[in-house]
Amino acid sequence: MYVFLQCVYAGPSDLSKLGSQNTSLAFGVVPGRAMKWIVGRQHQLDFFAGLVPDETLRNAISRSHVEFLSQEGREGLHLLRLTQNAILVNGVQTPHQELMH
Repeated sequence: MYVFLQCVYAGPSDLSKLGSQNTSLAFGVVPGRAMKWIVGRQHQLDFFAGLVPDETLRNAISRSHVEFLSQEGREGLHLLRLTQNAILVNGVQTPHQELMH
């Protein structure tokens, strides 16, 4: 099973010209097994360089921006905001360094 993260906005970049293979990240998930994925410009260099070619703008994305976790024996993913920058989930700002379920 995979979890896909889709970029829907990247400043002045026209995402429709990039195609979904260049605007999405896929992470393999094994249900019930503890796993961790960190998303940020340090971890997906080429992905973020393709989305935001301007390095000055790209530096607004933290090196380690957000972490996704799955817990052993439990369904679902948890989000941990690592950055000081805002992250919205369904229009609501996530708390910094607090695990969201």
